[in-house]
Amino acid sequence: MKPFKDVIEEKLPWLFTELGFRIVSYSVDRFDNSVVVIESDAFRLRFRRDFGLVDVQVAALSQPEEWWKFTFPCEAVFGEKPEPSLEGYGPLIRRNLAGLTEALGPKLPQTTAVVARQAAERQKIANDHALQDRPLETLIGRFLSNTVSWLIIAVLLSIVLFAMRRF
Repeated sequence: MKPFKDVIEEKLPWLFTELGFRIVSYSVDRFDNSVVVIESDAFRLRFRRDFGLVDVQVAALSQPEEWWKFTFPCEAVFGEKPEPSLEGYGPLIRRNLAGLTEALGPKLPQTTAVVARQAAERQKIANDHALQDRPLETLIGRFLSNTVSWLIIAVLLSIVLFAMRRF
């Protein structure tokens, strides 16, 4: 399999030739899972290939180790969600470079707030969905976590034990 950094350079050459990105780090493990970090004068991108699946993360230069999943600022700023492939991420980066530069530069506090709000909304939806998928477990869990429920169980067990002694 071709090194991932070479794949990025071949499929997205304009990142380097037109937009001025440069590779700042590259790593690969024995399973050929790779991480390629590129940087421009505006922001950083981290491309990850993990068992063939491609993911991209983005970081502001002012907070270079605080990575966001690339789709979060794209949804927040442009209302777009890329396909999870180099071919999906690439055009979105190219088309929205100026907006990404602004969102990760002068408007970083606003972008951070919007991404945090969206993350909270996603978490609420995930939690609600999890509850809907397991209504019986949720009902039993709520019942067993209630003190009154334990008193009812104790009374019922006492009645059963008393009835069993009579027979």
